[in-house]
Amino acid sequence: MDFKSLLNAANKNAKKANKTLNELESEVHKEKNSVRDQLEAEKRARAEILRRKAEQKKAADKRKEEERAKSFVIPKKKDEGTVDPNKVKAYFERQEQEKREKAKQAEVEKERLMKLRMQAHGGKATKKLGKHFGLNPIDLQIRFGGNNEHVETLQKRQWREEEELDREADRYRNGVFKALQTKKKVEEQVVSRERMSEKLWCLKENTSLMANSIFIERHQYKEVFTE
Repeated sequence: MDFKSLLNAANKNAKKANKTLNELESEVHKEKNSVRDQLEAEKRARAEILRRKAEQKKAADKRKEEERAKSFVIPKKKDEGTVDPNKVKAYFERQEQEKREKAKQAEVEKERLMKLRMQAHGGKATKKLGKHFGLNPIDLQIRFGGNNEHVETLQKRQWREEEELDREADRYRNGVFKALQTKKKVEEQVVSRERMSEKLWCLKENTSLMANSIFIERHQYKEVFTE
């Protein structure tokens, strides 16, 4: 077999190998997509089950609370017909305990959600995420992130924002000061113009009086000269 034949055979084998590799890659890709779709479906199913259980539990707790409130009657002593203070106290203490337990459960659920959201964001807190949970992003990062480098980044970002706010406040104060200065100058100009108008009016009046006086004197002089 000559060199050309060997080269052609090698090319055919290479094409065949590439085709086989492409088919294998396609199968692997399909398998990955299938597994991913299956995992997503299972995840959605679990989330739906948890949501329904939570709703059912919430509805059941609400029904129990309503039934308890409807059926509750302040206990009385059979003999004396008066309220038993110990039982009333125990009832209200039980209510307070239930409130504390609900608040504690709500806090635990909130922390669980914060951890999940932090994981979804790659373990890095953001300003928007902190605002959603009513926390400073730095506190959120320290509590659930544990990434000191990102804490420093958030701290520097907060410092920059504070500096920008200070600069903005300075610009605002300077703007207000300039506006007040401009207002003062305008008011001074208005007062100056009013004074100038008064002076011109006085000058005009004086000129008019002088003209009348001269006219009267001339008229009197003319009468004397005529006589």
